[in-house]
Amino acid sequence: DGDLFADDRMLAQLMQVVRHIIRELDRGSRTLYGDGVDGVAAFFQALDRDGNGKADRDEVLEGLRRMDIPVHDYQIVEFVQMFDKDGNGTIEISELKEAFKMCSAK
Repeated sequence: DGDLFADDRMLAQLMQVVRHIIRELDRGSRTLYGDGVDGVAAFFQALDRDGNGKADRDEVLEGLRRMDIPVHDYQIVEFVQMFDKDGNGTIEISELKEAFKMCSAK
């Protein structure tokens, strides 16, 4: 089925983006908005610009671009949809941790 192939390709692209983020964070010397981001919690805190405990797709997109991680708008839409387990249209720290865990394991 063509849709299944497209879904598999999108999943592979999203996992590649997450793995790129993980590699950047593992370097240990990255900053985002002037804050050191040496792990998922620090990365999420820097992404969450308004401090509401949630990162919307604009915050995620801007944060990744500031870290020079190549990503397309449509990938961020898919990223949020895929990892947003409670369906509120944003990513919380627990959802981001789960995305990192899933992409690290494969």
